[in-house]
Amino acid sequence: MLIHKIPTVTAALEKWRDELEDAKSQRFELVLKLKRRALGNVHFIGELFKKSMLGERIMHCCLEQMLGMLPNGAKPAEVKSGKGAPALATVPDDEDLEATCKLFTAIGKHLDVRPQPAEGQSRRKVETKVDSYFKQMKVLQQDTRVSSRIRFLILDVIELRQHHWNPRHESEKMKT
Repeated sequence: MLIHKIPTVTAALEKWRDELEDAKSQRFELVLKLKRRALGNVHFIGELFKKSMLGERIMHCCLEQMLGMLPNGAKPAEVKSGKGAPALATVPDDEDLEATCKLFTAIGKHLDVRPQPAEGQSRRKVETKVDSYFKQMKVLQQDTRVSSRIRFLILDVIELRQHHWNPRHESEKMKT
């Protein structure tokens, strides 16, 4: 008697597997759509800053939050990694780090301005907030808990700053 029910159970199991696969693919598509939208919003915020529609303080708040930094320039606790380099106790998630890289690519040139040193102070001793962000990013770039893709994105932004915000490759523009 039970042998006759095996084909029905097998068919029901196959149908359930197909529905599960469909649900997984729909979820994946939704996650990609939300990620694209979030990165688009970050780029839009950067463009608003470049047009002076958003203030510098707002940009610093966004960057500090995405990098997991504490208010007023305080840094999260660092621990020593096995290689002797400092590592952060907690690491921001990949989405925040990717958004940080996207934002720096958009506004880095406008945000990274050096203040004039005070009388008798050397130019190198004046540290800006952007310097502290890049110290944090260098630590994150060395941290193996961060995915390789994000570590290379961070490295690209660090190199972009070292080249005075001039990209290595010109971005492709529409030719009409």
